[in-house]
Amino acid sequence: MDYKKIHDNIIENAKNRILDKNIAIEKHHIIPKSIGGSDEKTNLVNLLPREHYIIHILLTKIYPKNNSLIYAAWMMPN
Repeated sequence: MDYKKIHDNIIENAKNRILDKNIAIEKHHIIPKSIGGSDEKTNLVNLLPREHYIIHILLTKIYPKNNSLIYAAWMMPN
């Protein structure tokens, strides 16, 4: 399974949509800080809570030896 492709598709869909202001969103670093990402606006995307959870699970599959990403996924409410 191509976890990176799934991850990238979710991110691209989120970048290109307009959500109602009443919808719950969560900010997410597109490139995680633990692998060199920044807090710049271009590295942030608004995700729906379920998407955010899925993205963090996918990141553990893409970077299975990154303990920071594994920890972040474990801390996500599901």
